Amino acid sequence: MEHRCVALVPLFSHLQAGEQDRVESLVHRRQFRKGETVYAPGGEPVLIIVAQGKLKVYQLSENGREQLLRLVGPGEYVGQNALFGAVNGSVYVDALEDTLTCILRRSDFTNLLLEDPRLAIRILEINARIAADLETQSRFLLMEDVGTRLATYFLERCRSEGSDSFTVPMKWKELAAYLGTTAETLSRKLRNFEDEGVIRRKGRHVEILDRKDLEDRAS
Repeated sequence: MEHRCVALVPLFSHLQAGEQDRVESLVHRRQFRKGETVYAPGGEPVLIIVAQGKLKVYQLSENGREQLLRLVGPGEYVGQNALFGAVNGSVYVDALEDTLTCILRRSDFTNLLLEDPRLAIRILEINARIAADLETQSRFLLMEDVGTRLATYFLERCRSEGSDSFTVPMKWKELAAYLGTTAETLSRKLRNFEDEGVIRRKGRHVEILDRKDLEDRAS
């Protein structure tokens, strides 16, 4: 983590090692004390990666009350969209404990892209894929039934792989979070699919046995 903070961020994790090193050379490491404000509205746009410690991300209501948005721990980050010009008008970031961060300024990032158009194109392509994934995930979350979400996800994997046999590219608990459910609920749905002869699985490898049934569940 000390050598390549940027490799923790999906936007950069798909870059080749040399390309990651170029981005990493722009990172500034900074230590924050517990309770110190790391970022506030109106500040310079930055990407903040946590190397050690924990941050809280929150907004303030009109009466000054904190609304917690999320906690950011080691290997996690906040502010990726700021690199592309998103304006922060309401989000605060404070250190919950003594925290070591890796900070990438938007100005440095922009200069790098201007110097290397090929790297700029690769990063834009990666960002487009990430945006498409988020759009797909949002569609899953609109479905009320977890079984419907899971069936739709499996059908999407079949289409992208061009096969009824594929390996899920994330851990099951990560898939549960992706589909907006708990690991326990996902485990029950998977067992139901297996018991009813819809799928067969070994580890994260899944084989679709009854495509028609899966399509009925998805619809």
